[in-house]
Amino acid sequence: EPWENYPTGGQAFYGSSFIADHRGDLVSELGSEEGIVQASFDLDFLATHRAAWGFFRDRRTDLYGALAGPRPV
Repeated sequence: EPWENYPTGGQAFYGSSFIADHRGDLVSELGSEEGIVQASFDLDFLATHRAAWGFFRDRRTDLYGALAGPRPV
């Protein structure tokens, strides 16, 4: 286990990981048990939906630097 020797100082992590959709509605949830949660989204739909939001229109992606560049292979 990768976290086996990680010091938590007695802190308990309660879990409850989840995935929300474009409106913030719950799509998939992982309770307090260990596991993996996943979901699929229509990226074309999301791009169209986001285009209607003004704050995405006004982004300055030219200021993002390396974050906006191609991902390393």
